[in-house]
Amino acid sequence: MNLAFGRESAMIGVVVTSYERPAYVRATLRSLARTEFTTPTSIVLVDDGSRCRTTLRLLAEFRLEGADVFKIFRPRLTDFGVNDCLRIGWDFLLQECGCRYLANLDSDVLVTPDWLTRLSDLYRRQRTQGPLLVTGFNTLRHPVHRQHADYCEKASCGGINLFFDADFYQEIIRDSLADYGWDWEVVRALQARGYPLLCSTPSVVQHIGKDGYHSDSGVFDRACDFPQPPGRWPWPFSWRRAG
Repeated sequence: MNLAFGRESAMIGVVVTSYERPAYVRATLRSLARTEFTTPTSIVLVDDGSRCRTTLRLLAEFRLEGADVFKIFRPRLTDFGVNDCLRIGWDFLLQECGCRYLANLDSDVLVTPDWLTRLSDLYRRQRTQGPLLVTGFNTLRHPVHRQHADYCEKASCGGINLFFDADFYQEIIRDSLADYGWDWEVVRALQARGYPLLCSTPSVVQHIGKDGYHSDSGVFDRACDFPQPPGRWPWPFSWRRAG
């Protein structure tokens, strides 16, 4: 495991998981680099044993203005294990960076410049009413219970993007990461406890991963309300395999 260290102590910690697919990784990192950070933040990139030289170079060269960046290159020991990568990343952010809030992004997404501020503001505003989970990815596949001015209450969500606090991680998230279908375990735990699941509207995260290892290119999730330039959907780049 290789680590690159920056300064200590951040309030928000974000895990970005990756494996191969350099075109998606490039687009995600370019989008992430436009983030407007308003709170001390640490980003940890956790790669699940990529062998693609382009992917490894993109991760190794990635830098951010306004946030600390850490890199963890995990040996390729088993089949694709995003749940293990998330656990490694979130544990690192809690133990080494002292983060109070945690989030994640898949490496085949685009984000708005204010994505992290929008999610953290929504979370802090609603957390006074009790534990909850927030996402910035509003996809039609997961039904909406109730719409509010700048967010909605969802019935369920996937694991593309989540935002929560350290207590929520210990209570629900970490145990769920023992299973490959960890995101559905999280939703079931939410429903069992009666905790709300909130989603920013419009979306601040968009999924661009048409070609994935465990996805159907005909029905892959996309946000219905993500702001984007006309004619640019779904990919702001040309897909090609690189080695």
